[in-house]
Amino acid sequence: MPGYYFAASTRPLNQIASVRTLLQYDLGLAAVEPHGATGPKDIEPFRQALLASRSARALYREMPGACSS
Repeated sequence: MPGYYFAASTRPLNQIASVRTLLQYDLGLAAVEPHGATGPKDIEPFRQALLASRSARALYREMPGACSS
């Protein structure tokens, strides 16, 4: 997983594109996942804990409205 992730947008990502499109292009925190895992059940608890930990330290952020003029 990346050590740092930041997505700035004019609106929340789910208002810009469908969940399917966001996952297809690896956009947003929902798309961040470790490589080499064998299946969703194996990685989801780890992924959620890591997202929470890195978000708490401001290493992973989504900032809707950051690109507003």
